[in-house]
Amino acid sequence: MSNTPSKYQAAIYDWIKQNKGRVLTVEAVAGSGKSTTLLGALKEIVGQGRGVFLAFNKKIVLEFEEKTKAAKVDFPIRTFNGLGYKFLRADKRWDGARAGEEGDRKYFWVAKDYFEAVLRAEGGIPQIAAKLAARAAKAVDLVMNTLHDLEAGQEAFERLCLRYEIDPTVVVINANGKQYARSVTTQDMALIMEAGLSDQRRMTFAEQIYLPATGKAGRVEEFAWVLVDEAQDLNPARLRLVERMIGKQGRAIFVGDSFQAIYGFTGADTRSMATIRTRLKADTLPLSICYRCPPNHIELVKRWPNPLGAKIEAVPGRADGLLEWESGTGALFFEDEGGKQKTKLAAGDLVICRKNAPLVGLFLQLIRAKVPARIEGRGLAEQYADLAEDVLSACEAPEWREAVANVELLPCLDEWQRQKLDALEKRFGRESWIYEEESKRLGDEVEVLAALWDFHA
Repeated sequence: MSNTPSKYQAAIYDWIKQNKGRVLTVEAVAGSGKSTTLLGALKEIVGQGRGVFLAFNKKIVLEFEEKTKAAKVDFPIRTFNGLGYKFLRADKRWDGARAGEEGDRKYFWVAKDYFEAVLRAEGGIPQIAAKLAARAAKAVDLVMNTLHDLEAGQEAFERLCLRYEIDPTVVVINANGKQYARSVTTQDMALIMEAGLSDQRRMTFAEQIYLPATGKAGRVEEFAWVLVDEAQDLNPARLRLVERMIGKQGRAIFVGDSFQAIYGFTGADTRSMATIRTRLKADTLPLSICYRCPPNHIELVKRWPNPLGAKIEAVPGRADGLLEWESGTGALFFEDEGGKQKTKLAAGDLVICRKNAPLVGLFLQLIRAKVPARIEGRGLAEQYADLAEDVLSACEAPEWREAVANVELLPCLDEWQRQKLDALEKRFGRESWIYEEESKRLGDEVEVLAALWDFHA
């Protein structure tokens, strides 16, 4: 990348120097030199009052600290949670709170105790308390991250949960062979959150942002400048925290790529950049030149009508790269002269996909061919192990007991999927977006479990 700023970078630096506005969003396409641009922005900002650069994780912080050190730029770089933790501990009530893994399990244990007592009182099945607690704990994080108002009612809460792939209802077959269902309700949530917030010996990662952002606890400091990286993945609580940090006088720059919003499942606003522009009346400047991809790759993106194709540009004069077309994952394999299956994939290759099922299928195919491979994703094994347990639990009616007793998963998958879809149709209707999206997700999960079970068998 050239040391001479592009016309897009120059416009950003000019916005800073000429004090053209309070808030700026920078729409940066993939590979557009965000780090270089942010470093250039910091050079312009240093000396203009107290500032802070906010990143999503410690890895990004360490990488950017190295870059600022090499450029001899002295500017504080923090993670959102690191700064939120500092703000919260400024409140004497939370000064001694422990964070980390112990804190993040807090709402599970609070919810488990709650549901064990409530289910006994209701004449329910106390054995499902842990399952309800796990879903309630995830929902607590979601409510905090999205600033959801529980007073909006049960249907709004369930829609929120299903949108972020949390099923608030646990379904089992009781001792009499009848279906028993219990949902996490808004009343449950309010009582669980009240109990959790009263435990100030431990703090969750969600609390570190939620409490200072909403003014319920902590002391937020104000800054003359706040720079936010990966702004496309901000959730409402983080945006609210930044608003409080800039107050009425501070300035802020949010850099992100609307086409790379990938943290929706954590409660992030998938339209975060648009929300920032609307809520904070922000100016917008583009960062459109992609230094990562050769021109023929960029041309491929622009070939079909799509919003990204209209914005992304190639570096002028750069040579074309290699571009091959393959049809399906089967095209990645061939047989050698001895009939042994080989693959075109090599160490260091990356395969990406919008859904899990094709990735799992390819992964198992590589394992069968004795090709080392791994699937990226924290907690994926636990996720599908829990899902398999749910499938077996939901199919304990008399006609399914033989299959369950023999731990035969495949005969139960269709029944489990049917139960889920019937419940969704009854609750929201077959024409609703929730039914449409959930049916796609359930189909993907069924494909993954079927592939794993077939491989195991």
